[in-house]
Amino acid sequence: VSQSRYALIVFFKLSIPLLTLCYLFFAYLLIGFGGYLFNDWFDRNTDKKARKLNVSEALSIYQFTFLLLIFWVSGFFLILAINLYAGCFILIQFLLLSVYSRPLFRLKESGWLGLIIDAFYAHLLPACLLLFILSDFGNIPLIIWIVFLFFNFFLGVRDIIIHQLEDVNSDRIMGVKTIAVYRDWE
Repeated sequence: VSQSRYALIVFFKLSIPLLTLCYLFFAYLLIGFGGYLFNDWFDRNTDKKARKLNVSEALSIYQFTFLLLIFWVSGFFLILAINLYAGCFILIQFLLLSVYSRPLFRLKESGWLGLIIDAFYAHLLPACLLLFILSDFGNIPLIIWIVFLFFNFFLGVRDIIIHQLEDVNSDRIMGVKTIAVYRDWE
């Protein structure tokens, strides 16, 4: 059997308990919902002026905080139940999302750095987490790691560029300086 076929055979022969897969799935959803809510919270003013839908608009600070804690803490503990060290990926993800979204840093508006940070927290870190956890259940060849992580990173960059292009007109009006606004792509 050739090396490439061997790599795929090993990859698909991982013995992963169903409970672990359920934890991963629900952690991914909970942390993702929390991230979406977190980012929307800090976009409330600009979204309102641009007449864009914002799910956090109907929430008080207490409701927002409660929901965010429920989502993120639940997702974090589901990951910790699988692998203690995997929690580090989640903490890094929370940190990157914070510097991306919060007005104090607002890397969302820092051109290429914003694209890279978004791709990291939204795509690359979840992919790293998945591979890290799956590697507990079998050997994942280095080439799979490299290809999967590069694919997810570039998918993340692509997705945020598409999102920014969709929002370019409202971002221009609101003075939000994304890469799409800087480059004037349309």
